[in-house]
Amino acid sequence: MDTRLRTLTMGVLAASLTVFTVGCGSPELTPRESMTLAGGVIGAGTGALIGSATGPGAAIGAGIGGGIGLVGGAAVGNEIAMVDEKNEQTQTQLQQQEKDLETQRREMEQLKLREEQDQNIQNQNQSRIDNMKYETESRLDSMQEEVVANNETTYTPPPVHHYTRRSTHRVSPSSTSSSTSSSERSYSESVSR
Repeated sequence: MDTRLRTLTMGVLAASLTVFTVGCGSPELTPRESMTLAGGVIGAGTGALIGSATGPGAAIGAGIGGGIGLVGGAAVGNEIAMVDEKNEQTQTQLQQQEKDLETQRREMEQLKLREEQDQNIQNQNQSRIDNMKYETESRLDSMQEEVVANNETTYTPPPVHHYTRRSTHRVSPSSTSSSTSSSERSYSESVSR
């Protein structure tokens, strides 16, 4: 009976050590290392209990259970480490995508703001063009009204008097060319004065 009590005490001690080790794991241990250690302790405790109950001895059961527990704990720890690593990679990718999305949102807001500014400038320019057209058309209308008013009261120059010299003597046909020249000369002289 003493062996059974001793084995039971060892099993309880191994289980409590396992719980203590898993619950208060060292922050320096990786998940794989902590799970390997926990598996070894749990395996050793379980092997000691089974070994003492079945007969070969607690030490042999603890050794076999510890070895199996170490391998099982390492496998579980490795899986946990791989899952944690994938989670970290996924988290890093999500953070990068969030940064990219935020950058794109800012760029979209800037583009919208630029588009609004461009639209405002275009509206202002269109308004200026419309004002210039209106002013130009108003000026053209007033100029046309002035032209029409001036045409109604057009300036009529006084009649031009042509002075011709009347001769009292008769002109012979042979002297016509010389008399015309002299009359043209006298008319030219009178106009030039």
